[in-house]
Amino acid sequence: GPYESVFNDNLAVKTVMDGLRSLYAVDVPKDIDAHLFITIGINVNKCNSENPNNKCQGPGKGRLAASMNNISFVEPKVSILEAYYKQLEGYFTLDFPTAPEKSYDFVNGAPNDIANDTQAANGTRAMVLEYGSRVQIIFQNTGTLTTENHPIHLHGHSFYVIGYGTGNYDERTAQFNLEDPPYLNTIGVPVGGWAA
Repeated sequence: GPYESVFNDNLAVKTVMDGLRSLYAVDVPKDIDAHLFITIGINVNKCNSENPNNKCQGPGKGRLAASMNNISFVEPKVSILEAYYKQLEGYFTLDFPTAPEKSYDFVNGAPNDIANDTQAANGTRAMVLEYGSRVQIIFQNTGTLTTENHPIHLHGHSFYVIGYGTGNYDERTAQFNLEDPPYLNTIGVPVGGWAA
């Protein structure tokens, strides 16, 4: 039968990703306006058991929460774009960080005290970029609680996937394809790895 890989088979994923190429050479922007390093992971937030909507079924009776740069998104009562264009205050802030506030071994640095060490900040934080900006984003999958091959997409935008690897991203050793990278609208950031 067909080969079925296990959930953390990074070699199979890398083999497929390495084979993805644009049909022709691409003029990938090299003068970058903004560099973003964004960690993605699953956290355990403390749970308010008095609220019947909170499912306190995670480790330590916590609540599982996805995060980016250790910030778990809180959905506002008004859409972010509506609040932005109508200049409504109090629905979001413009302080989404360009990198995580704490740096550690993202792949192997699993915390010892899950109930306290995996708490993400909660917020509705955004970042505004000038139209037409050339942005390089490194997505780093973390091992905060567990790892997964996590899909990422940017609503309404496609992008060049110029690099992909296992372990912690290291700009000194990362290899980028700036000749014929695939142009995609979704990328799976590998278990215990990174994508650019």
